[in-house]
Amino acid sequence: MAPGLKELSMTWCTITGRIDIALTKFRFLSKLYLDGTNFSGPAPVPERLVEFSSLKALSLRSCGLTRATFPSWIFRIKSLMSLDVSWNENLYGELPEFIEGSALQELMVSGTKFSGKIPKSIGNLRNLTLLDLSNCQFHGLIPSFAQWPMIECVDLSGNNLTGSLPSNGYLSLHNLTSLYLSNNSISGVIPPALFSHPTLEYLDLSQNNFTGNFLLCPTISPSLEMIDISFNKLQGPLPKLLSKFVGIEWLDLSSNNFTGFVGLSFIKNYKELWNLSLSHNKLSVVEEDGNRSYVEYPVIMELGLASCNLSYIPKFLMHQTRLSDLDLSNNNIGGHVPDWIWGISGPFSLNLNLSHNLFTSVNTNLSNTSIRDFDLHSNKIEGALPLPPLGTYRLDYSNNHFNSSITPEFWSRTSYANSLSWRIIVLLEKFLI
Repeated sequence: MAPGLKELSMTWCTITGRIDIALTKFRFLSKLYLDGTNFSGPAPVPERLVEFSSLKALSLRSCGLTRATFPSWIFRIKSLMSLDVSWNENLYGELPEFIEGSALQELMVSGTKFSGKIPKSIGNLRNLTLLDLSNCQFHGLIPSFAQWPMIECVDLSGNNLTGSLPSNGYLSLHNLTSLYLSNNSISGVIPPALFSHPTLEYLDLSQNNFTGNFLLCPTISPSLEMIDISFNKLQGPLPKLLSKFVGIEWLDLSSNNFTGFVGLSFIKNYKELWNLSLSHNKLSVVEEDGNRSYVEYPVIMELGLASCNLSYIPKFLMHQTRLSDLDLSNNNIGGHVPDWIWGISGPFSLNLNLSHNLFTSVNTNLSNTSIRDFDLHSNKIEGALPLPPLGTYRLDYSNNHFNSSITPEFWSRTSYANSLSWRIIVLLEKFLI
């Protein structure tokens, strides 16, 4: 290889010997990619990289780096624009103090043991477009996003960051498309301005300590495709402007303290919606359409309506053809499990949770259905035990009032499933009278 080499990629290779010594021949490198490289023995960070005055991109992703502390001088290579050391699970380190004038545009250390506080001087990275510090051990206050005028994606999820989000300053981030802050300890209210940001597409604030009402500005951003604010402490009624998210594909409001009545017709405006969860709040979900056509509803793949005070299965589901995951548990739905429900997944397998309801009967032959995971426990179902389909992964029939014995055909179907390498769990305790 020529000493004047500008770009070198040896991703997913097995390298023996001292990589840092070999690299001394290529001091004019501007891009070095060693992702997935299997170094022989503990892999040090090549110290000779400090001599690479033209280095712009360095990627050491999933290399098994095990140095006790990642060298801070790498962050200060003046020419460096992209640094990726993600998914080196045994790599320790802290972010240094950043000086003004840094060329860094992309900084990725996710899936490492980087820890400590995120320094305020990270605001000096004025050219930053991508910041991924997810799944590390950072703590302290969450940094201000307004410092990065060029930022496109921020992922700080899976840390222990605290503090609250600033109420304004987001509109100056003209390129922001993705904001992931899940699984932290961030508190306070969710700024309504986030839902009006003209370029924001993905917003994940789940598993935090946000409180207060879910407030929206009069102007709703049409660019938002994903909103996940589940597992917080939000309360009050859902805003009427919720129906204005016309481009939404994923909406998860589950596991909060929202209250009031919610009419399902609001999702008619969500033509691209495929995932919706309102589960585990204090909501009463109602269906206002009566016997009218349900063709205006979007084609949904995952729907969570657990603990929504339902007294019947929503009729619009009768016209769904691609559902793969339906959770109607912890409601007040009684009577017969309707036979049309077995066809709502079309050609796909269906995970169906009807547990903790008031069902009294179910079709006893499910052999031709596409149920993969069927949870029917804690109902009032009587009669013969339903015969599961061959592809069943998990069954829970416990805490019902079945009055028949387990037939050889039932066990033969579970044995057949096991022979196809399916893991089947049959939970049957207390199913007999």
